[in-house]
Amino acid sequence: MPDDADRASEYEERMRAAALRVRKPEPKPCGHCHNCGEQIKFGSFCDSYCAEDWEKRQRQKDVIDD
Repeated sequence: MPDDADRASEYEERMRAAALRVRKPEPKPCGHCHNCGEQIKFGSFCDSYCAEDWEKRQRQKDVIDD
């Protein structure tokens, strides 16, 4: 018989799986920042500001598209 810890673990797994299903993919690295266009060597954004700004714009775009 499952105890509280087993039920909590099962619930956590279901919530994680649900979150992964609706998660939007991040842009793939391509040599430039996806927000400002600056040339970079690694990653998809030149800094955390650009990453946050891009995510904010994507959320706004998703609201408008719905």
